[in-house]
Amino acid sequence: LNLSGVSAGVTSVIAGFFALMLVSQFVLGAILGAVLEGELTVGEVEFSEDGESLSVKLRQNTISDKNVEVSIKVLYSGDLVLSENIEVSIDKSDGLGDYGEFTIPVSQFYSGNALPNSPYSIEITVDGQVFSRDLASSLVQWPGVQWNGAEVLSRDITTFGGDSLGVVKNDPDRCSGDSENCLVGVIISGWAGLDVGSDSPARAPFANFTFDAVLMEGNDIAVSYPSISVVNSQASWDSNGGEFGTGSGPWGLEGTEFPLEGSILDPNYGKYIPRDEFDSAGDYGCYTLTVTIEQIGHAPQTQSSYYEYSSSNSNDIWSSVSSC
Repeated sequence: LNLSGVSAGVTSVIAGFFALMLVSQFVLGAILGAVLEGELTVGEVEFSEDGESLSVKLRQNTISDKNVEVSIKVLYSGDLVLSENIEVSIDKSDGLGDYGEFTIPVSQFYSGNALPNSPYSIEITVDGQVFSRDLASSLVQWPGVQWNGAEVLSRDITTFGGDSLGVVKNDPDRCSGDSENCLVGVIISGWAGLDVGSDSPARAPFANFTFDAVLMEGNDIAVSYPSISVVNSQASWDSNGGEFGTGSGPWGLEGTEFPLEGSILDPNYGKYIPRDEFDSAGDYGCYTLTVTIEQIGHAPQTQSSYYEYSSSNSNDIWSSVSSC
């Protein structure tokens, strides 16, 4: 009996078995790796709630954390406004799987209004694949209202102005002389938004600006309203203890107009500025309302409107005129 031959055969079988196991493990690992890692794709592209940053998720199921090289381009009306190469780590997970994330400050690529016809898009190149997204499809949710990316990326005020209405009524406490219905005060309002070629301006909820208004009686200041600061549609100003309303409120959530509140609340007129609180005499004549809007990086802009304060048949009149 030749045991050495049997032993050699057994050894060969065992060696072959282990070789097969190693090859099988390698093939199985490759198959599992391909299945578990899957294809890398671009997931959510989202603005922060304040609109100041844009976050992008890269999604890929992985066996372990991995880093990927990413090329980023942002285009404005087809023109390149940002180009960067970064490394992103696929090291997070949520209910949708594994992902990596990077964030871009909007200030790095903002170049002008998206509305009405100047879209922003982002191109992301990773592992030789190019993904493109129109940023108008990225949304921001505020309580009770939702903004699309075109609204988020329209921050330059292109139309604005001011208006004044007279509060004329029979008020024994404020009327004197022969007037039956007298001018007891004025309502001043401002508006600011985007000129999109329609009858009404579009809202600019992510435009930050300051708004000033001065009502002049001839060469004298009648009302100098405190400067209003607007950030993400929230307006704030010095109310001077209630002389100028509440000192805060939302600008442009329902439209582009904003009331410049006074100290007197009337059920029909709202909060108006009483004539007896004018810094000027408050006499009959021509008044000029000048409003000024200012944004960082832009020169101040000014608009004026004119009003005639007169009387006819014992009734005061506050009417808009073309000039003083």
